[in-house]
Amino acid sequence: MAIVCPNCSADLPEDAVFCDQCGTSLSTNAPGPTPVDEGVCPQCGTPTIPGEAFCDSCGATLAEPAIATPPPASVTDSTPEPAPSAPALPDLIPCPSCGADNLPESRFCSNCGIDSQEAAEAAALMPVAEAEMAPQPEGEPAPAMEAEVVTEAESPGPTGQPRLIIGDTGAEIVLPTAEGDYIVGREDPVSGIFPEIDLNAHEGEHHGVSRRHAQLTIQAGMVFVEDLDSTNFTFVNRKKLAPRAPTALSNGDEIRLGRLIMTFLE
Repeated sequence: MAIVCPNCSADLPEDAVFCDQCGTSLSTNAPGPTPVDEGVCPQCGTPTIPGEAFCDSCGATLAEPAIATPPPASVTDSTPEPAPSAPALPDLIPCPSCGADNLPESRFCSNCGIDSQEAAEAAALMPVAEAEMAPQPEGEPAPAMEAEVVTEAESPGPTGQPRLIIGDTGAEIVLPTAEGDYIVGREDPVSGIFPEIDLNAHEGEHHGVSRRHAQLTIQAGMVFVEDLDSTNFTFVNRKKLAPRAPTALSNGDEIRLGRLIMTFLE
């Protein structure tokens, strides 16, 4: 039994699903798609009649798909995040003796080795007149208050016996003449440290002398001093020595271990 297309009144077989003439769906429940004017089927390339909604050959829909419009980008998406702030650096404290910058928690100056706490206490007790006459800190290290510069006229001539003269007391430490290495520091039986030249009797601990502070080497008639990675450094004529770098000594040289000042004589 033939059926009639409800759109164009064409006679169709009773088992037809779509109209052969206009492509209208013959289902009573589904509404027909919106037809578009196309010349060929986009699926199989078969020529189509203008106004058909479905291809007669493959049954593909000829309606144009709706183009989805992307939602507008949020304004906040393009807002850059603030850069993290850099950590604040601690305020450096100038050394009262040489003017070098040190961390607030440092007690001894990393440039000249002076005890900043004792220097501040001494400055507080200094009379006003002396404070006005005292030199201001500059780029070069100032001489320690207790050190006395030995001039050529005051320096005795070589005697062939090397020795160290303690600056505070004038005590004399006679050095050995045999060639070899001699540790200078503070004896500590608990730690098993017994240096050949013990400075405990000369207030070594008070002056910041390490247990194994420096090494004197006697070789070919010359004396060398070498810092052994000490805590408060070793100085020769107010110049800080690099660790493990032997430096030759001359008659009258000033040696400073921490804050303990000595004069080398030979």
